[in-house]
Amino acid sequence: MSLISKRRLRLLGNNLLARLDLTIQRRSRMAELGFLDDPTTSVLHQTRETKDALRSDHPRIAELRQRYEGHPAAAHTQWTSSFVQNEIDLAGFRGDNAYVSQRLGQGIANYALSTQYVNSHDVQDLRSRLSEDGQFGVHSFAIGTQTVSRDLLDSILEINFLDEHLNLLDGRSLTILDIGAGYGRLAQRLTGLASNIDYICTDAVPESTYLCEFYKDFYGLDNVTVASQWFPLTRFSKLLRVERSIWRSTFTASAKCLQLRSRGGST
Repeated sequence: MSLISKRRLRLLGNNLLARLDLTIQRRSRMAELGFLDDPTTSVLHQTRETKDALRSDHPRIAELRQRYEGHPAAAHTQWTSSFVQNEIDLAGFRGDNAYVSQRLGQGIANYALSTQYVNSHDVQDLRSRLSEDGQFGVHSFAIGTQTVSRDLLDSILEINFLDEHLNLLDGRSLTILDIGAGYGRLAQRLTGLASNIDYICTDAVPESTYLCEFYKDFYGLDNVTVASQWFPLTRFSKLLRVERSIWRSTFTASAKCLQLRSRGGST
């Protein structure tokens, strides 16, 4: 195929893909932009305090496991204790795992295209306000002048979406409850952008709750509360029983009122 034919084919392909907001890029051009570099895996944070904190036999994790045991919300179909043990390395909890998949089928080309897509949809210009510090095993890539990770790219898209529909970044005082917060990824990103937001993290996986507590303390997230610190998961069942009792009483009273009205009586 001649050079002219290849160029025409690429132009035709780009014209068709433009409708889907996609484009074809030459590998040589991606290499010039630094899009074909190998990923960088962060060095794990190995201070004595951090190494001692991020171990599976930590007393706090044992306490949370005991607290959550037998609770309906902790009856997991996927995040079982054996799954967590095999899948999550606490010392590298931001690595390629069940919290955030980062390497499976996602090479540098995928990250380059994802970065291009995110930048084109970043209405709030969050890429200039958020960064990747490479802590705790995260896989990062140098894309042009940016250092990106799946964590960072996902966060930029998620926060833009939430702001578009809920106006999170307009300065109003807001409280967010994150059910299934993982290790607190979005809490750290969002509260770093907006001091007006109080963020509550809750998770029925003991290790996730513990990592949320660790993440909060490590980054000094004053606007983040981990639910186990003030409202243990085991108390939710008691609250639900009270709410069900109130609901039954209200429903019964309403039913009696309807019966009286249908008979022409007064209430």
